[in-house]
Amino acid sequence: MRKNITKLLSLIIVLAFFNATGVLSQSTGEISLKNTPSQLQQPQEPQKSQEPQKPQDTQETQETQETQPQQPQESQQPQEPQPKEQEEDEKLDPIKIGGEVVLLNVLVKDTKNRYAQNMMKEEFELYEDGKKQEISFFSKQNEPISLCIMIDASTSMIENGKLIEALKAAKTLIFNGNPKDEVCLMKFDDRTSLIQDFTSDNKLLNEQIQRIKPFGGTAMYDALARGMTHTNKNSKQLRQAIVLITDGLDQHSRKSFNDIIPIAQLTGIPCYIIGIYTAQEKQAFAAGQQKIKLDSGQMVDNPELVLRNLAEETAGGCFFPSSERDLTPIAEQVSDELRSGYAVGYYPPTTSLDGKYHTISVVSKSKKYTVRARRGYISKLPG
Repeated sequence: MRKNITKLLSLIIVLAFFNATGVLSQSTGEISLKNTPSQLQQPQEPQKSQEPQKPQDTQETQETQETQPQQPQESQQPQEPQPKEQEEDEKLDPIKIGGEVVLLNVLVKDTKNRYAQNMMKEEFELYEDGKKQEISFFSKQNEPISLCIMIDASTSMIENGKLIEALKAAKTLIFNGNPKDEVCLMKFDDRTSLIQDFTSDNKLLNEQIQRIKPFGGTAMYDALARGMTHTNKNSKQLRQAIVLITDGLDQHSRKSFNDIIPIAQLTGIPCYIIGIYTAQEKQAFAAGQQKIKLDSGQMVDNPELVLRNLAEETAGGCFFPSSERDLTPIAEQVSDELRSGYAVGYYPPTTSLDGKYHTISVVSKSKKYTVRARRGYISKLPG
């Protein structure tokens, strides 16, 4: 009897043990399943009120910046473009001889210095290296143009309201043009910034021009290189031009004037330079010296010499107004000239694919007309 009681008690203890083990195992599984979402939720509660909220806000800000890129552009307007962007713009596609027509912007004036109207292709002759070439493309004046407007925004432009007048001149160029023109805006100081890429939206251009604020020194050669290469790569119209307004002597460029000439010869874009200088500066320029010595002892290029040289090489123009108030009338003059040109193109011989400079001459068959066009081109950049 006592043995039976003992066996019964042992059996009850064993059953109780297995039941307890099963319950514990089930309970642990339930706790584990319940704790998994519970543990994920618990850190979320302090995220709303404690430090973990900061990365969440940062992520939301980044998403906002990605979906609304205009806001950071406006808030960062004084900042310079990324160096990578500049490097991309400085990569030029050489003229593809035999596959791409070489285009020239041609201006024609009569004996009374008036722009010649309604001339025909047959009235011109074109020569490369002294050999006559067939004119394959011809377009009359007032055709749409791609215009790159470049404004010096260095701190010296604050003086005497020069920057204000420069922006007025830029607006004159924009609103006096052909409705099908496309315009891009750049500003330069120590570096060059693209304010607005090519567009025909004059309202947008007028808004974007207000983003140009003064900062730093003057790197004009770097700006010209950027403007020519960007226009060469991104413009859509056959006719192109650059208008640059500055008051500075170049002291901060990485490039020299000798670097600019091959780019100008390659792209063939007419450059119109408006230089706003004091009477004392003009007097120093008039001496004809290649270099000008600044008060700091630094030697810089004589802008009157180099800028006139660039204008002649590209069949553009160079202006040195006596006052910043003359900027708008000069802009009107440039605008009239851009409306009065012709686009003339030809296919050079395949032998011109040699990386060398080739002269170009465009003449009128009539002696009563004077023709202005760029003097030559390089089939590809040296090196």
